Amino acid sequence: MVEGENEAMRRHLRFMNARNNPVHTLVSLFIVAVLFIFFQGTIMKNLQRTQMMLLNSGSEQHNKGKYVHHIKHVAAPDISRINPKFAAKYKKEIGIKVNGTLLRGVKKDHRKYYVPNDEGRFTCLSGNETIEFHLVNNDYCDCSDGSDEPGTSACKNGRFYCEPELRYMTSSRVNDGICDCCDGSDEWKGVTLAPDLKLPVTDDVQRAPCSDTCLDYHHQQIHDENVKKEGILAKEEIVQKFKNQNIEEGKYGEENEFYYLSKECYVYKSPSYMYEICPYHNASQVSCVDLHNTIINI
Repeated sequence: MVEGENEAMRRHLRFMNARNNPVHTLVSLFIVAVLFIFFQGTIMKNLQRTQMMLLNSGSEQHNKGKYVHHIKHVAAPDISRINPKFAAKYKKEIGIKVNGTLLRGVKKDHRKYYVPNDEGRFTCLSGNETIEFHLVNNDYCDCSDGSDEPGTSACKNGRFYCEPELRYMTSSRVNDGICDCCDGSDEWKGVTLAPDLKLPVTDDVQRAPCSDTCLDYHHQQIHDENVKKEGILAKEEIVQKFKNQNIEEGKYGEENEFYYLSKECYVYKSPSYMYEICPYHNASQVSCVDLHNTIINI
């Protein structure tokens, strides 16, 4: 009986020692880390493959016409035949999703043109064609006016509306890896530029994945408007200052607002040359080497 208890105690001690062995613990942690890195690499590889599939998707017409910047302005369609399902909503704001289709790139006020008619079809904005509604924004150009693909780059004459900036842009810029809209809505696929393109990096160009910079954009708009207002006030002061002088009509602008420039000369020096510009009179260029030699001789 005592020997049996001693054997059980020894097995227990061996088990406890095995659990507290630091070598075994390190080996276990190493195996877990290797498995984690392997699964992470597999996930990233699948994500890259998915992005490339999305980037390369689309019709032959899409690939040929993506970077042709033609914009065709078309009239609104005849919307007298609206599906009764949407008739009550027509006078209200239409949401971005209609019948399972996301109306990306459509101006909010124009979403009412992107509802199914009484036959469940989409009427191209030219009014000459109709297509199945599920073909809207499916990355294939069906309407000759390009109105069925405002949210993709499938149509060479398509237009994407950037809502925060209140402007249209050619749809060839959609999902091209460059953030054109301040909210990044034009890069909804999240396609990134290939690193081997080696494109120059500049502060005014944001690459996908995009971040929302609309607050900065609106601040810049306010700043630009203030600069314009200051410029208008400065122009009025200049016009009033020289109003009673005998100035040749039309030579210095419509209101002689550039006359003050003719009263002064401006000097600019580059590493190689020095320039003197006297607006409405003359301009001269002198080599810095010649100027240096002249000063030495004097």
